[in-house]
Amino acid sequence: MSDNKDTKKKGFFSRLIQGASDLVSSETAEDKSVEIPTKTQLNKMKKAEIVEVASNNGLNLDISLTKVKLIEEWESHFNVAEAPVEEAPVEEVVA
Repeated sequence: MSDNKDTKKKGFFSRLIQGASDLVSSETAEDKSVEIPTKTQLNKMKKAEIVEVASNNGLNLDISLTKVKLIEEWESHFNVAEAPVEEAPVEEVVA
């Protein structure tokens, strides 16, 4: 019987290293298409998930905060562009 290298099983470390490189390539693909969750989606998440998604989007949150506080911090950070602009009071013209 000849020992063919193609039919030989991979060793533990070979599989481990191959699996790690597969994880890295899948994570980079996910990072490219990161969407910012809505408030409804955040309410469905656990605190740890909110903190993880926030850190992936550049916001560092403290896990010790309550879920409500985490979502408030999230909204204050990501909804800056959507914040209403204060308008100057309009003077009445008397004719």
